[in-house]
Amino acid sequence: IMKARGIIKKVILFMILLSFGFGYAQERVSAELLAKYFPPKAIDGTPYKDGLKQISLKDHYLFVVDEYVGVQVLDIQNPLKAREITVIYPDNLAPTQNVFLTDSLAFMSCRLDGVWIIDIKNLEAPKKIARIRPRAESYWVVADLPYVFIAEADSGVMIYDVTDVNNPQFVSRIDAGGFVWGVGLLQNFLYVMDKRHGLQVFDVSDPQMPR
Repeated sequence: IMKARGIIKKVILFMILLSFGFGYAQERVSAELLAKYFPPKAIDGTPYKDGLKQISLKDHYLFVVDEYVGVQVLDIQNPLKAREITVIYPDNLAPTQNVFLTDSLAFMSCRLDGVWIIDIKNLEAPKKIARIRPRAESYWVVADLPYVFIAEADSGVMIYDVTDVNNPQFVSRIDAGGFVWGVGLLQNFLYVMDKRHGLQVFDVSDPQMPR
């Protein structure tokens, strides 16, 4: 009898835990879709639905990176009724990887086309200022002005000085030893995502001599 009672208690406890888990799962899937935005169309009007790579926020504007199209800029002052302001298209239909935003500039990485520096003071008419040509392929870009850090595949990380945005100057190169396709910057530390060697951290307090 004691053994049977023990079994019954275990069954009851299992049922309670199961019901709790089911209720938690229901709670997790109860989020309501409030709005859905249409992805950007290519310059020839072709719609793409599977190229979204990154989103960035600036004030009440949302920058949506689409690998096959470019960067779509949405006004989300009313999140339920987003309005497309413009689409920034890369040259040569180059695949767009990411966009990094500052107060008045956008840096758009475009693989074989390099990194475009774009004046975004007037979002209705963004203006391409200059292009940093790639050594290999520009997979990701971040900046701490006046310095720009570009993930350049098997060429490592390229560092440029854009004090004169019309004439970017090469500063130095970080050899990560593999295939770099992502970078992140926090204070003086550059986090490098290497496809072959994992995550690496470099001190870039002196961009001319990173270590």
